[in-house]
This record gives sequence, structure tokens and C-alpha cells, in this order.
Amino acid sequence: MYSKLKRWFSLKDTYEQEEDRRLARIVLTMVMAFMAVSLTVMFLDLAWGDGRLVIYLLTGVTLQIFPLAILFTGRLHASNYTATVIYIGITTFLATTGQGIHDYIVMTYPAIIMFAGLVNQRRGLIVSTLLSLASVIWLVVGETNGWFVVQEAFVPNWLDAVAACFLIILATTAVHLLVSNLEYGLAQIWRELAERQRAEEELRKSHENFQRYFNMGTVGMAVTSPQKDWIEVNDRLCEMLGYPKEELTKSTWAEITHPDDLDRNLKLFNQMTNGEIDSFQMDKRYIRKDGTVVYTTLFATCHRNPDGTVNHLLTSIIDITERKLAEQSLYEAQSRLHLLGDNLEEAALYVYSRDTSGQPHFGYLSAGMEKLTGITKEEALQDASKLHATILPEYLPELIKQEVQSRETLQSFEMEIRQKHAVSGEIHWALLRSTPRRRPDGSTVWYGVQIDITGRKRNEKLLEEANELLRVHLLEIEQLHEELREQAIRDPLTGLHNRRYMQDVFKQEFSRARRENYPVSVIMLDLDELKSLNDTHGHHIGDQALQSLAFHLQSMTRKEDIVCRYGGDEFIVILGKTFPKDAAKRVGEWREALNKHPLEAESGDIVRVKFTAGIASFPMHGTSMEEVVNYADVALYRAKARGRDCTNVFESDRSGE
Repeated sequence: MYSKLKRWFSLKDTYEQEEDRRLARIVLTMVMAFMAVSLTVMFLDLAWGDGRLVIYLLTGVTLQIFPLAILFTGRLHASNYTATVIYIGITTFLATTGQGIHDYIVMTYPAIIMFAGLVNQRRGLIVSTLLSLASVIWLVVGETNGWFVVQEAFVPNWLDAVAACFLIILATTAVHLLVSNLEYGLAQIWRELAERQRAEEELRKSHENFQRYFNMGTVGMAVTSPQKDWIEVNDRLCEMLGYPKEELTKSTWAEITHPDDLDRNLKLFNQMTNGEIDSFQMDKRYIRKDGTVVYTTLFATCHRNPDGTVNHLLTSIIDITERKLAEQSLYEAQSRLHLLGDNLEEAALYVYSRDTSGQPHFGYLSAGMEKLTGITKEEALQDASKLHATILPEYLPELIKQEVQSRETLQSFEMEIRQKHAVSGEIHWALLRSTPRRRPDGSTVWYGVQIDITGRKRNEKLLEEANELLRVHLLEIEQLHEELREQAIRDPLTGLHNRRYMQDVFKQEFSRARRENYPVSVIMLDLDELKSLNDTHGHHIGDQALQSLAFHLQSMTRKEDIVCRYGGDEFIVILGKTFPKDAAKRVGEWREALNKHPLEAESGDIVRVKFTAGIASFPMHGTSMEEVVNYADVALYRAKARGRDCTNVFESDRSGE
């Protein structure tokens, strides 16, 4: 039952927005409060009065059903206005039949406060005020002209006081709800403004990064539509294709694509727009405005709307014309060289093709092929499969794949393979380089070279082993450097970080504290009577005292706290997210732990390790790192002046024992 009432009062089923539910709960509370007050007055009138107000109050309670019904249909503002009009109307009528203006002011003024708080808008306050003024004018004019007769009071004066108290409580509740609602609304507004500002800043940075990338001087960039139109292009792309930007954006990319590359380009484009792939890369040619061909490598990415439809395509285009021309020249030179390669000893030249049934044939083999494979030139020319049989089986699928792609694209390829010599059985490495050419009949022929790279592979293995050995040495050197660095920032006696490390780390901690707005406490400690310990019991006892203090500081602080030996008998502890009183409490814990673990001198004497501490904090005592450290030192000096073995917080006369 309770859960049902709670869900009913939360109004989650009626209003989606939390702010609307909050305001609706206020309206519901005020209507229920009005009904409760009316029923209470009606009970008092029946008990001690003459019962003449019962019919009016019962009518007012019944009328509240209307704003409740409107409220639970989701019309929040209409419910506000209806409730207030009924409230002011009933009180005006009661005032007309009761004690005139006196009753009206007592009963209606809280309604004005309530209505302004409920509506939370200027027009609500104006309307409620105008209604109240109209009612006051009616009472004044009506009573003056005798339009109605003001009757004498029919209940005791204390009943008036009880009713007034109820109404004052109601008004106070309304004011409280109003203030809470305004604070909540303002907080919501500030959060929304901060989120919007953050989103705008991220959008601005994203746009700047995109523009910086889009306008890169070495890469052509374009934004294209699903209809293949140029939407936006950068200057580099216009320069690459030889078109002014205004003219280029009036055409489509398909119109200036080389015909031999268009079908493959359209196939990849359709796969991407249909959702089969998200991006693709291809080498393609464009026809420049002057009719020349530009070779490019294209990278295309598809950007979609939330519903999955294509919004635009972002394309990067790199000019590779010089590389392609150089490759073509190189391949032509290699082809001419292969024709003269019969005298090569460590390499062999070949001309290779396949017939219509897919069977391989060699049109030419240089003399070096027999030395490399053990298959004579005549055997290989008669049956090409014998030469293929020398290739280890695991390399054949990739070789066939490269051959198929080369035939389709007319692109050269190279591949490293392993072969077994047909006579000696020795396994060796070979490098295949093949350049395809299209014959007039449409078939493809490859001009290639096979080079024995066994020696190179052997050297590569030796080089890899040497590199691995070098890598191990470098790791050892890096480890040594790390050890030296660690020695440079640590105190050898106590194992704590030293003053140099503290300064570097404290700057970072201070910057983070300023950025995230949290306190940082600095505790400067001084080991008491270190010289006396050395003189009385020997330096080894003094060293043990320093080590004992260091051990307890290190073991009784958090991982993120910073503990350093500042120099000599001084230590510094930096406590992040710690106020001065908490820091003083921590110091007391350290002192108590040291008292429980005294040292024992060779003479049998018990030596207790004592220290004096000074505390200063950011931002209470200083706004810079230097100020806080200085004030901690001042606090330490004051503690020493008080007799040592105590703690002093900067600008405080209390000690934190």
C-alpha cells in the first residue's frame, strides 16, 4: 500500500521531466493542504460553532477535485490556475459572508505566495495578484455601499488564531518549496549551460582538427555525396586535378575518372554505400582538365546518419604519378635487361604465360634457371609444371593469388619463396619479380627474374640475431639508467625520496590540487636531539633513529602521499586532500607509533625517537608551493621554540599532540 501511494505521489506515470514532476508534487501538496485546512476548520465549526460554514467549506473541498483531475491528466499549469482561482474565490465568498476584509487578508495572502511559488513564472504572480486585488476591491466597495452585510463573528477568537496559524504554516511551506524549486532549477540551468559549453568546445576543437586535416597541403581531400557529387574540396585536390574549385564542385568524380578504373571504383563505392564495407582503398587514375592522366591512391570512408542512410563520404587522394612513371620506366628497363640475362649466374630470367585452359608455359628461360633449380632449360620449356614442383607447397597458393591480381590490375609483383633443388635436394631462398604485359590477343605475359637470395637471408638472420643481442644490451643499459636515476632521487640512508624528487612531484601535486580544488597539507618534521644521540650513543644510533622515523612515516602514509628526507634531520610529508586538523591527527599517530618502538643502545639504554612538526596547508595558509613550504617551516620553528616534541599548525597556538 505504501509503495503504491509513493508511486502515485511521485507522478512518474504522468510527467516525464523531473522538473515537471517536482512542480506537480508541489501543486498536489498544496491542494491536499488546502483540503486538510478546510476540513479542520469545518470540524472546529461543527464542534464549537454554529455549523454555518460547513456547506461552504465542503463546497471548497469538493471543488479541489477539478485541479486534481487536471493535474493527473498532465496539464500542470491549468491545474495551478484552477486551484488558485478556486482558493481565492472561496475565501472571497467566505469573507463576504463573514468579517469582511479582515478575513480575506488572513485567508487569501498566503494563496498569493502559494500561487507564485507553484507557477514559478512572472505571469503567475501577476495573475494571482490581480485576482487578490479584485477581491479586495469587491469587499471594500461592497461593504461601503451595503451590497452585503458583514456579520459578527460566530466562533471564539482563539478559533481565528488557530485558522491563521494553519494558513501561516501553509504559506511558510509554500515559500520553502518555492525556494527549493528555484535552487533546483538554477542548478539544472547551470548544469545544462556547462554541458552545452563543453559540447560546443568539443565541437569547435573537432571542427578545427577536421579543417586542419582537410587543408593539408600534401594530400587532396574531398567530401562527396551519395550521388557522387563533389561537396567540398581542398586546394591541393584542385591543383592535382587541374580544375578550379568552382568548376570541380559542379561535376561528379565519376566524370573525370579514367574509364579503365571506373567499373572497379563504382563496385567498391556501391559496396560501401550499401553497407557491405565501411571504407576502401584503391589505386586509380583521373583525367585532368588538360587531358593528361594523374595516378593516385584513394582512401574513402563512409559517414552515415543515425537512421543508417549515407550522409557523405570523406576521401583522401594522394598523387603517386611520379612513382608510377618511375615504376613503369624501371619495369621496362628490367624487361630489356631480362632479354640479355642468359649469362647471369646467380639469377635467371623468364617469360611466362598461361594458355586458355590455364596451363602454364615458359616462352623463355635463361641458362641460370638450371643452376638454381636443377631442372634443365629444355625440360622446363617442355613441361612448366616441373619447375613449379621445385617450389615448396606452402608458397604456391600465395604465388597463384599474386599472379591473378597482377593479371587483373597489370601491376608488377614480387615474392620470396623457398625451392628444393631437383638434383642436390638443397633448400634455398629465391626472389621472384614479375611484370605483366597485355598481348594483342588479350592474354597476359609476365617478364620476370628469379634471384638466389639464400646468402642474403643468411645475413638477415645473422643481422636479426645481432639486433636481438643489441636489444638485450640496450635493455640492460636502460635498466642501469633507471637504477642511477633512482639513486639520484633517493636518500641512501633512509630509502626515502630526496629533496630534488620532492620539488618535482610537489609541483605536480600542487597543480592538480589547484585544478581540482582540494586541500594539500605539508608537514615538516625535525628529529629531536640528533646531535645529542650521536654524541651520547654513537652515530649508528643516530642513523637508526633516522631510519626508524623514515620507516614509520613510509609505512603509515597512503600510497599517494609523498614522504621525503628534506636534509639532515628534517623530513617533509605531503598529504593530498587533507585538511590541517587531519594532518595534525596523522602526526599524533606517528608519534604514538614511535613511542611504542624505542631503540636500544649498546649500553642497554632505551632511546625514544622524538620529533617536532610544523604544518601548513594549501589554500588555507598559502596559494603557492613556496608559500606553503615556507609556512610549514615557520610552524616548525615555532614548535621548536615551545620546547620540541610537539606539533604546531601555522597561525595556530594549539599544538596537535
